[in-house]
Amino acid sequence: MLRGELYSAIENDEGMLEIYCYNAGMLVVPSNRQVVFRTESILRKIMLYPDPENLESPGHFITIDPMQKRLPFSDADVIVPFYPQCDDMIVVSCADDNDYIAKVVSVHEGPKTAKVFFYVDDHQNPGAGRCVQESYGHGSLHLIQWNCVKGLANGHWEGNVWKQ
Repeated sequence: MLRGELYSAIENDEGMLEIYCYNAGMLVVPSNRQVVFRTESILRKIMLYPDPENLESPGHFITIDPMQKRLPFSDADVIVPFYPQCDDMIVVSCADDNDYIAKVVSVHEGPKTAKVFFYVDDHQNPGAGRCVQESYGHGSLHLIQWNCVKGLANGHWEGNVWKQ
């Protein structure tokens, strides 16, 4: 299920849809109504661009069709950005094509980075789904880019151990 804001098409005096002359995109206005719908109900994927005459506080938007022809959409096609927060346990996709669990220690919004401690399988209980901090000390804190974060890690804390 998805939740979104409903936009209404602008019609001219003859009841025809208003079209932006430079890209043939339909003009729409926000309606202040929220809607909830199934992903299978999506008929078209578009982007909304604010009125070029009033970018600060647009009264209407231009629809832009990025030529997405693959329909219907599934839940996997909807990408929601993830913004890490301090103390989040996250899944990080690394350069070695493996995913790792990490605890967020600090977040830097400007460069879109975070400092994290990585967690690894507990060597005292291998295969038990228990993760412990990889290392301690000055070199154990790592800087990661937000675009490496896949989302929150499944699990919960049991003392100092992350249980998946």
